[in-house]
Amino acid sequence: MKKVLYIILIAVTLACNEKPKEETTTTPAANNLIFITKAQFSENNMQLGKPEKHNFYNYITANGFIDVPPQNMASIHTFMAGYVKKSPLLIGDKVQQGALLLTLENPEYVTIQQNYMEVFKKLDYLKSEYQRQEQLYKEQISSEKVYLNAKSNYDIAMATYSGLKKKIQLMNLNPKQVEAGTFTSVIPVYAPISGTVAKLHINVGSYVSPTDELMEIVNNDHIHLELSVFEKDILGVQKGLPVRFKVPEASEKTFEAEVHLVGNTISAEKTVPVHGHIKNEKSLNFTVGMYINAKIVTDSTAIMAIPATGVSNDDENYYIYVLQNNDDSGYYFKKELVKTTRDDESYIAVPDAFANKMLLTSGAPML
Repeated sequence: MKKVLYIILIAVTLACNEKPKEETTTTPAANNLIFITKAQFSENNMQLGKPEKHNFYNYITANGFIDVPPQNMASIHTFMAGYVKKSPLLIGDKVQQGALLLTLENPEYVTIQQNYMEVFKKLDYLKSEYQRQEQLYKEQISSEKVYLNAKSNYDIAMATYSGLKKKIQLMNLNPKQVEAGTFTSVIPVYAPISGTVAKLHINVGSYVSPTDELMEIVNNDHIHLELSVFEKDILGVQKGLPVRFKVPEASEKTFEAEVHLVGNTISAEKTVPVHGHIKNEKSLNFTVGMYINAKIVTDSTAIMAIPATGVSNDDENYYIYVLQNNDDSGYYFKKELVKTTRDDESYIAVPDAFANKMLLTSGAPML
C-alpha cells in the first residue's frame, strides 16, 4: 500500500513541476469557459463591447449593370464606304468632341465632288435663263412651254445641287473648297462626343461600309444603374428609395445609389426595368457593362446587434462570446448559442437578454 502511495506522490510531484507550454489558441477553463491570454487577445486584434442598436434593412433584390445615358455613348460609322487610310487611336484613348478619329480614302469621293462642282457652275446660267423666260412669258413674247421647260431645268439642277452639297457635308468636306475646284480622295471622320474609345473594329487598309461599326466612344461623366426587378416585387419600388449594390467581380465594397425611374413595361422574363442614380459617381472608377447585385431598401428596423466579427458560426448555428471574468493573465468567455433573426453580413442581431453584457465584438472567427 505504501509503495502505491509513493508512486502516486511521485506522479503528482512530476506533474506539478512540469512547466506549462505557451498556448497559441484558446484554452478550455473551468466551468466550460474559454480562456484567452492577453497576448492572444492582442495578437488577434480582439475587442470587447456591448450590443448596440443597428438598422437592419428590408429590401428587394435586383440584378443589373452599369450603364450611361444614350447621349453619352456613340457608335462611329461612315456615310460613305472607303478604305481606312489613317487610324491613330487605341482602345482606352480619350478624345474630345470634334477630334479626328480616322480618315478614309476612295476615288468615288472625287466623282461626287466633280458632279457637285459641275452643277454649281450651271446654276447661274440656268437661273438666268429661267428668269429671262419668265419675263418673256409675262410679256407674251415666249410660250408657256419654253418658260416651264426653263423653270424645270433650274429646279432639277437646284435639287441636284442641294443633294450633292449635303453629301459633301456628310463627308466632312467644305463645299466652298469644292466649288473652288479643290478635290480630295480622302475624307475625315470626327468624334461626335467627348469620351474614351471603348471598342475599335478597324485597322489601316481595311474596307468599311456604312453598316459597319468602326469604333465606340463612351463618356463616363454620368453613369447609372440599369436594374431588373421581378414583377412580383415591383409594387414595392418607388422613386427615391435607397439602393445598396456591389460589383461582385471587382470588389466586396458596398456602394450607394437611389431609385430614379421605374419602368411601366414587363419583359418576357417577367421583369421591370428600374433606373438608379449612383451617389458620389465622380469618385468611382466603374466601367460601362459591369454586372452588379443590388438591394433596393424599402424600410429598416433597429435591433440590438454586434459586429459579425464578434460571432462564429457552425453550419446554421451562431455563437457569441460573453465575458465572464478577466484578470492579469487573460479573459474568460462563455460560448452562447444564439438564434439570430437578422444578418446583413456586417452585423448580427442578438437577443435583448445580452443588451447590457460585455461581449467579444472582434476576433470571434478565430475561436
